[in-house]
Amino acid sequence: MPDWSYHTSIKYGLNALPKKSAQSVVLGSLGFLGSNGVGRQIIRLMGHMEPHEKLAYDFFNYQLKSPVALGRSVDPRARAKKAFNEFGISYQEVSISSVDNSDDVGLDQDIPSLPVIDDTISINQWIESNSVFRLGSAASSKILEEKPELTAPHCIFSLPANTIDTRKSIDADLDYLNSCGIDWIQLSWSADAKKEKIEDLIVLLKDRGFSVILATAVLEPEDARTFRECGIKHFVINEALKISGPGLPKRLNNSFIANETLSKEKMRPTHSSWFYGLSLGIAMFTGGIIAWLIAHHKVLLPYDEVGTQLSLEQIKNLNEKILHFLVHDRVTLAGTMIAIGILYSSFAWFSMRRGEKWAKEAVCYSALFGFINFFAFLFYDYFDVFHAFVTACLMQIFLLCVYADLPKLKKVNKPSPKNDRVWRMSLWSQALFVTQGLGLILAGLVITYFGATEVFVPQDLEYLGQPSDLIRAFHKNLVPLIAHDRCTFGGMLVSSGICILMSALHGFERGRSWLWWVYIFSGFPPYLITLWVHLDIGYVNQFHLAPVYIGIALLIGGLALGAPYLLDKKHLKD
Repeated sequence: MPDWSYHTSIKYGLNALPKKSAQSVVLGSLGFLGSNGVGRQIIRLMGHMEPHEKLAYDFFNYQLKSPVALGRSVDPRARAKKAFNEFGISYQEVSISSVDNSDDVGLDQDIPSLPVIDDTISINQWIESNSVFRLGSAASSKILEEKPELTAPHCIFSLPANTIDTRKSIDADLDYLNSCGIDWIQLSWSADAKKEKIEDLIVLLKDRGFSVILATAVLEPEDARTFRECGIKHFVINEALKISGPGLPKRLNNSFIANETLSKEKMRPTHSSWFYGLSLGIAMFTGGIIAWLIAHHKVLLPYDEVGTQLSLEQIKNLNEKILHFLVHDRVTLAGTMIAIGILYSSFAWFSMRRGEKWAKEAVCYSALFGFINFFAFLFYDYFDVFHAFVTACLMQIFLLCVYADLPKLKKVNKPSPKNDRVWRMSLWSQALFVTQGLGLILAGLVITYFGATEVFVPQDLEYLGQPSDLIRAFHKNLVPLIAHDRCTFGGMLVSSGICILMSALHGFERGRSWLWWVYIFSGFPPYLITLWVHLDIGYVNQFHLAPVYIGIALLIGGLALGAPYLLDKKHLKD
């Protein structure tokens, strides 16, 4: 559940349910995804939330991967712990009273979890086990009232706000905790608590030598930044996950290392994958321009005529609209190739060069589908020799891109500091671009299917004015030629959709103005070229053109809603 889907739709559905039912739906869904490798891969694909290695730090005798943990109120029985482990958290709190086997709980587990003890009866048992545990709020309050003799160096003590009445009482409490050997205190505050009061208490605890974990009070990266300046290095989020969205752990993690230089490594361009991603982009862009010029002026190249044993005159004599139809297919294909060239080149230059993994994945997955799509000729029995030659050449660049190293990540962009209006609008923009990417993938798969099977849709035959059987009977190679163009176009649509989808999922960051311009220059040209060629040849069936209108609407909506966010250059300077 990324923020863009949670805040635009899922949240409203969950809010309509009773609290327990909503929690059951969420934890049941996440538990199912986390229970298998495919589900966990889906979570990774949707979020890319793994924290940077620089965030790792020592906690007692364990090394945590992140300073952000998940409070027990989210998932007290750890039903979805395998899924939440992919959210970029260090550990998940678990109520010991709610689990069947406490041996599966602990920071030493493959998936770290922190036991929370709610009674004082079993506290000695946990102290003797030398396991790190947290004493719940009720048990902590009871301990402060009774003040038994304890030596609990592995205990994290809960200090809820309602136990802090006066400076005198808390001084006595802190003296007692010092005498027990307790070094860690977890402060539990409501999300609407005054920051000044929290900060005063943090300063007092730090002066008394305690390490402090802050629970609940962090709703956005700006909150975390404020408290880190007070010396807080560890945060536990509870209700904040529901309020701010499931992307909060990633936003917090990134805010802690934003704008820091993570690597100064320099690589020769020819040793880096970004160079070959850029080369693929330039090749696709150049190929798209050439394909457009050929489609607009010659339509068929000499090798097409030799391979099909058909000439332009023969096709004209059958039905001149078939020639126009070929122009239509090849011009739209050229427009999509140009868009892919812009996407690959931009991803390589602006993201892969900085060490951003998502950009390499986008280019490689996109190109891989394009190469797989080449073998669609096995279904329609037309082998394009020149297409095969170009594919073989590009395959070499593709393999170099796959196997060459990605530069180490140089910097993490600063996330949006507040859950402000610009950020909320950007989630709708992001959702529109995700929808567009998925729509292009779906459209491409449908076109590829029809190209490899039926070839023509009813609107095509209506435009051509001839039944499919008559067109097939004219020459055995005519329909396979059309099928080749259709399948290739479908494959290019899928490839472009993958790029749009991946950039919307992982590259959509505040102040990233280049992405906004890339959406413009890779989005409008293919749509406008498609409309132009349809109008030029008189193929104006509105049902057939509906996907183009929807795509343009999604593009305009995404650009308008995302402009304040992506074009916010001031954000990167602050």
